[in-house]
Amino acid sequence: AQTTYDELEFVGKYANLWDVEMNATLAKLRSKLSEKNLKELNKSQTDWEAFVKSDVNLACDVQVATAGQGTGIPLLNAYKMLGRYRYRTLEL
Repeated sequence: AQTTYDELEFVGKYANLWDVEMNATLAKLRSKLSEKNLKELNKSQTDWEAFVKSDVNLACDVQVATAGQGTGIPLLNAYKMLGRYRYRTLEL
C-alpha cells in the first residue's frame, strides 16, 4: 500500500526534475536572446512565478475552506507544481 507521504515524495521528485529542466531551458534561452528579448523573457518568468505562487495559495485556501486541513494540501501543492513546471518548460 502506498501512503500519502510516499505519493508526496514521488510527485515532489518529479516536480523537482521539471523545475531543474525549466531552469536549464531558461538558461539556454537567455544565452541566445537579444537584450530586448531577454528583458521580455525575464518579465514573463517573473509574472509566471507570481501567478504560480498565488494559484497554489488559492488552491490551498479552497481546500481548507471546503474540506479542512489535512494531508491532502501538501499533495495538492505537489501535483500543481509538477503540472506548472512541466507546462512552463514545454511552453518555453
